[in-house]
Amino acid sequence: MIARSELSIWQRGAGAGIMTELSLEFLDEQVVGHCDCCGHETRAFAAFAYRDGAACAAYKVAYTVNHSEFISMLVSLGVWGDGTTPEDRRAVAITVRTADGTCRVDDADTSYWRGASIFGAMLTREEAFATGCSQAAFDVYDAACLNDARLRRLFGVEREDDDAGASHSHET
Repeated sequence: MIARSELSIWQRGAGAGIMTELSLEFLDEQVVGHCDCCGHETRAFAAFAYRDGAACAAYKVAYTVNHSEFISMLVSLGVWGDGTTPEDRRAVAITVRTADGTCRVDDADTSYWRGASIFGAMLTREEAFATGCSQAAFDVYDAACLNDARLRRLFGVEREDDDAGASHSHET
């Protein structure tokens, strides 16, 4: 289990939100399968989140084309890069309702992402909230909503600038 002290990189500075402190590196979108219900493509995309030039988180989003009222997101918290292993990270699963952008933390090991061990230890909902990892995951989600046009597209939000994101809230 991740200790609260290991989460210090996520704590907000005086008046500064994490969204202004993270930069994102977007990875290609890919077809990862087909929906068992409707047969449409299931697609996924990912990004790394950087703070001060170091990869401190990553996220992956999966959705089904023409059947995306909910999307699955996995946020991996911890260091990435040469010399790191999944033991350096913890994973929080989030389900997002695209109609209004609300999201909730789910048990990662029973989510769409079960078995995705490269992202780190899969936290239960209880562990995510008890350790503060849920808030860190919500901060990464907020940064993604502001800066990842692929995610905004799933919410039906298109814009020319990067100043505003999709309207969203977190359920506890």
